[in-house]
Amino acid sequence: MILEGIVTTVGSDGSVNISPMGPKVTPDMRRLTLRPFQSSQTYRNLKSLGEGVFHVTDDVEFLARCAVGRVESKLKPALEIQGSILPDACRAYEFRVVSLDDREKRTTIEVEVVRCENLREYFGLNRAKHAVVEAAILATRIDFLSMREIVSEFSDLASLVQKTGGPAEHRAFHFLERYVEEARNRPDSAQTQASSTPAGGARTGVRVQTGSRLHFGLIAPATATPRCFGGAGLMVARPGVDLSIENAVEMDVSGSLAERAQQFAERVTGGRRPSYRLRVLAAPREHTGLGTGTQLGLAIARGTATLRAEYPGAPELAMKVGRGLRSAIGVYGFEQGGFLIDGGKAQGREQIAPLSLRLSVPNEWRFVVVTPRGEVGISGTAEANAFRALDNLAEPVAHTLSYVLHMGMVPALAEKDLSAFGTALREYGVRAGECFKKAQGGIYASARVASIIEFVRAEGIQGTGQSSWGPTVYAAAEDEDRAQHLVNRLEGRFGSENIEVISTPPLNRGARVSRF
Repeated sequence: MILEGIVTTVGSDGSVNISPMGPKVTPDMRRLTLRPFQSSQTYRNLKSLGEGVFHVTDDVEFLARCAVGRVESKLKPALEIQGSILPDACRAYEFRVVSLDDREKRTTIEVEVVRCENLREYFGLNRAKHAVVEAAILATRIDFLSMREIVSEFSDLASLVQKTGGPAEHRAFHFLERYVEEARNRPDSAQTQASSTPAGGARTGVRVQTGSRLHFGLIAPATATPRCFGGAGLMVARPGVDLSIENAVEMDVSGSLAERAQQFAERVTGGRRPSYRLRVLAAPREHTGLGTGTQLGLAIARGTATLRAEYPGAPELAMKVGRGLRSAIGVYGFEQGGFLIDGGKAQGREQIAPLSLRLSVPNEWRFVVVTPRGEVGISGTAEANAFRALDNLAEPVAHTLSYVLHMGMVPALAEKDLSAFGTALREYGVRAGECFKKAQGGIYASARVASIIEFVRAEGIQGTGQSSWGPTVYAAAEDEDRAQHLVNRLEGRFGSENIEVISTPPLNRGARVSRF
């Protein structure tokens, strides 16, 4: 029987290597057969020292990260052998090598367990955890399997994670998806070389496609609180940002928001004049509550990094382009998609706020997005002044918002209860808007925004509100038919010449990056 787990070994320099491995085990767990490749550090350490520790764990997020890169972890010394134990695992089996056959590239190492320790109760592996394990194995085989096969299997596994996974499983799966995508796009990747390359030359450009961010409101907008800002929101597939970027002799930017795009490109290069051919193929209007600036900036930062074969995380990209200074919903939304809560920023700390929670949104749900034409939300100096002029009620409201969020919106989303989710969503939006009455002239950005929300509620949809500073309004519907009916009703009531209105699915993945 093969049992997936994690092996720790010690190198000649005393460093600890942590690696996932699925040895063949006997029913009594007294003998294990490991099959590491000769190119692996595990093989080199076991050949040199002949001792190690095999761990059984239900922490598939840790296992996924071990599978595709070096990780750091808490360690404690083994008792019977020279090695280290992962104290957060469930069981640890200290072993010694009995025989080692390295006549082939994939070696056969027989080991004998000399000590077993139970570290904590084993939760088990549900379907989502099994799916992450399978995805992690696939991610380690990108040089052996076709990308078409890997992507197909990832697609099948994704539904299992979405249906039965918790936050850790979702994070693990999105981490592996991102790893596979980035590995495929590396210039030296076997997958890149095997992909369809334009005749006569290698791929020289990168295309980045991402969605838009709906922001439900800040939890603690008053900066006097120990942790300020924070918030909740989710990503939708449309409208979205779509751009291409290539190295060029001179800077050449075109398309919508070209001036803003060039500013972001210059920030990425630290003020030096960049040399890119940048095409903004699609982008929503700025300052309408959709997080366009953040998605555009991150897309440019991601595209330029990919051209340099660098793969930093979204928080690092955000710092480069000056985004996520208050809310990090759009930052993590770019990277992971889904419904997100950020934990706010501690006083005096400038880094991107931590991600507190991420959940997938049911794929059958639809969000009707309505943007009044000719209106924009507060931004720049006006936005800064609005935060400085906050009423004292902002701090007590934060406690109410936290309760509505964690005892209303989150469990309803986890249970796929749209009615309960919508009720909590509406209350959250109203409470968040109360803090900014002076800046907006009311709970919402304008009388027209308020009338759109009132109309949507009269149509029987409770889950509606204003995204960020507006003027964009969102409404959560149970399926495409219900959403399209609302789109038609809104156009009939307000006129397509006065509003932009679409139905869009949620976006439960991060930005798509591809080479051309």
